[in-house]
Amino acid sequence: MKVAGTTWLEELIGLAEAGGPALALAKEIDAEAIEHVDELTAPYGSVIPIDQSQLPIGKEVAEWRSSQFTGALRYDQHHPLFNPNLRQLLHVAFKLAAKKGARYVDLLKANEEVVGRNVTTNLYERHLVPLFLGPAHAAQTEPAPPPHPFAPPSPYPLFLKQKTAPLFSGTAWNLPVNQHRL
Repeated sequence: MKVAGTTWLEELIGLAEAGGPALALAKEIDAEAIEHVDELTAPYGSVIPIDQSQLPIGKEVAEWRSSQFTGALRYDQHHPLFNPNLRQLLHVAFKLAAKKGARYVDLLKANEEVVGRNVTTNLYERHLVPLFLGPAHAAQTEPAPPPHPFAPPSPYPLFLKQKTAPLFSGTAWNLPVNQHRL
């Protein structure tokens, strides 16, 4: 199961949800992605459909509140603001966050609770539960519910403390696993 791209998107959603400087960084990454859409999507052109006419204009996104940004980006096809074109673009824009370096990582750490909740919900509710318990057990509504009471604790804070793990590997992240809780 490969979830690095969706994990990155959940980080971005968490930053937007946190508001303040974290939302400002999410908007900045979005603006850069729209500005460099052709460059970012070129390697994926045959596998990701993006209708550029459906992408929001940078000035529009700059005015968005947290709920507007998360509504457009969070995978909820029934949400009136959901924009699959924006989601696809930001899915391949992870390198823009990597270029932010410490600023990006520091905001992840500062907003660990909200980012971790989004990442954990994505990994557990949307991937592990359907895979191991079947689609009937998967969360049916968005925004994502709080983590399941039997969910393992978020691996996210542990990941931030590992200095040797790559921020973006291009493949699934090397998240630590607490084997006693699985």
